Amino acid sequence: MRGINLSGANLCQVNLELVNLTEGNLNYTNMTEANLRRALLYKISLKEANLQSANLEQVILQGSFLRKANLAYANLNNADLNSSNLINADLTGANLNNVNLNNAYLVGTCLKDAKVEGVSWDNAIITGVVMPDGTII
Repeated sequence: MRGINLSGANLCQVNLELVNLTEGNLNYTNMTEANLRRALLYKISLKEANLQSANLEQVILQGSFLRKANLAYANLNNADLNSSNLINADLTGANLNNVNLNNAYLVGTCLKDAKVEGVSWDNAIITGVVMPDGTII
């Protein structure tokens, strides 16, 4: 399904475990509570997508575009978001334990109440981010 265009689709609660959606267009897609565990989402576009409470454990999102995406309460444990754009994304209450955010863009991103143990932030651009404790950096 590489390069697929599912923009605006309703994929609520769908099981996409291990799927390869590399370079796909999932802008404005509703993926609330979807299972994307161990999916390959390299360079995917998820602008304003709703991934609230989705399972994104061990997902590969390197170089992906998640501007204004709703990832509130999502499970991103051990995910790879290296070089991803998370500008104005909502990660409220998300599980980001052991996530790779190296070289990521976190500008205006909300991490309030998120779990961030073991996160790698090397060379990430972090500006105007609401941190788990509510402070803004």
